[in-house]
Amino acid sequence: MGGTPRGRERLVHQRTELVNALRAVLYKFGQIVPQGIAHIKRIDAIIADDGIELPGTVREECRDLLVQIDEKTNHIKYGDDPTD
Repeated sequence: MGGTPRGRERLVHQRTELVNALRAVLYKFGQIVPQGIAHIKRIDAIIADDGIELPGTVREECRDLLVQIDEKTNHIKYGDDPTD
């Protein structure tokens, strides 16, 4: 794993902000998701479920946030910090 501890810490903080933003969007539509990255699969399932009423633009915004979270997670795991 490359990068600096400070760089990794920054990535974890950024990912946390993205997850919290995603949780906040879903909360506005009655979907309550516990805190923590461990619940990301649950969030993905909510977004993928057409039976859950979410406007198309909200679903797209959530998918975009999931992509960003996935990118941050990969950078954290493999030490590939694009901001260094």
